[in-house]
Amino acid sequence: MKESGGRLNAQMLVNYIAQKFKLNYCVSNVYRLFHQLGFSWITSRSRHPKQSIEIQENFKKIRNGNDTYDPVECKP
Repeated sequence: MKESGGRLNAQMLVNYIAQKFKLNYCVSNVYRLFHQLGFSWITSRSRHPKQSIEIQENFKKIRNGNDTYDPVECKP
């Protein structure tokens, strides 16, 4: 398994448990075990290869009428 992240599935965990702890589990038991331990399978949304973080940050700076920090103009 990579420490930097990436995709993880139950079969990879079966292999890891067998290698690290010398225990043999089948895939369904890995799901059951992790459920009993309170773990859940959460996946993140994939990113498009041409996605630009800089463009996203600039987009966040565009003000719109829903922004809570927009000052209200008071006319005398």
